[in-house]
Amino acid sequence: MLGKREPPTSTFHLTKERQEAILFRLRKDLQKVIGRLLRVREARSILYDEEMYRTLEEKGGQYVALVSLERGKRIVIPLVGNLKIRRMI
Repeated sequence: MLGKREPPTSTFHLTKERQEAILFRLRKDLQKVIGRLLRVREARSILYDEEMYRTLEEKGGQYVALVSLERGKRIVIPLVGNLKIRRMI
């Protein structure tokens, strides 16, 4: 659906202009649902193995507690969604 490709052949009797209009609308609707693709910024990334974080569920929300530079203190970050987190993050 990217670029100037020919519309797929159809069993419906639609004009070429109508097919292009439908594909255009479909592309726009998909962009609204999917949004922009996420990009990882490696310069600001860090890798935590299983021993460096723990997950919490409190008050209907999910949180991840990461080790910090201060001994005995963790950085708690709220997460969107409720997925099981395991292995490296």
